[in-house]
Amino acid sequence: MFLFAAVDHTTGAVIGQESIGVKTNETPRFAPLLDQISDVSGVVVTADALHTQREHAGYLHRRGAHYVLTVKLNQRSLRERIASQSWSTRQVQHSLSEKGHGRTRDLGDHDPARPGLDRFPHAKLPLARA
Repeated sequence: MFLFAAVDHTTGAVIGQESIGVKTNETPRFAPLLDQISDVSGVVVTADALHTQREHAGYLHRRGAHYVLTVKLNQRSLRERIASQSWSTRQVQHSLSEKGHGRTRDLGDHDPARPGLDRFPHAKLPLARA
């Protein structure tokens, strides 16, 4: 048994937690954990690859939240569609440059016209250079 927690990245405070049983994982407890937080509209929720699920993205969108999810091989077809994009022809709509941990990162949201990604709700392709 272990705890699954939601943490405020600014303060480091735990703002919700769920107990996870021995014979399960945290995936089915994602929505119940975030239901403990009354208003997530406008909040950016980050989660690891285990939570890169269409249902989780849809849940966050319905609650007015944004999300940053890691795409690994648990979503093989989504990862392949992202990898197949011709990044050099994508128009960046928003860009942010920040410095941290001794390096500069440039982040941007690409044009949402993204062939092949329409099956993952409300996704935008990120541009990340480290």
